[in-house]
Amino acid sequence: MLRGTDEWTEVLVKEKASNFVTTLLTSFTYEKV
Repeated sequence: MLRGTDEWTEVLVKEKASNFVTTLLTSFTYEKV
């Protein structure tokens, strides 16, 4: 394993998580409107 791989993976996971949350909030808002 490369050094810092865990950090990089954590960053990617956080990025995907925030993107997912944003998408959820957006669709949720559209449904309410």
